[in-house]
Amino acid sequence: AADVGDEEVLSALGAFYGWGNGPVAGESEKLTEVRRYAQRNESDAQLMMGFLYGEGWGVERDPVKAECWFGKAAG
Repeated sequence: AADVGDEEVLSALGAFYGWGNGPVAGESEKLTEVRRYAQRNESDAQLMMGFLYGEGWGVERDPVKAECWFGKAAG
């Protein structure tokens, strides 16, 4: 994402990095946005999906899905 200068996805990823122990307003919107980029093979977004599933931020915690997203991010 950073290579193509996509400000929208970088903004969404920045918001995710700011997440702590609980949900924040609009997280489902952000999750949808990051998932869209992850499915388009954006490695930063795939990595973030791995963190989200691994920690259970905005989604139900799922270590299997987390590993899947981490694997995709690694290429």
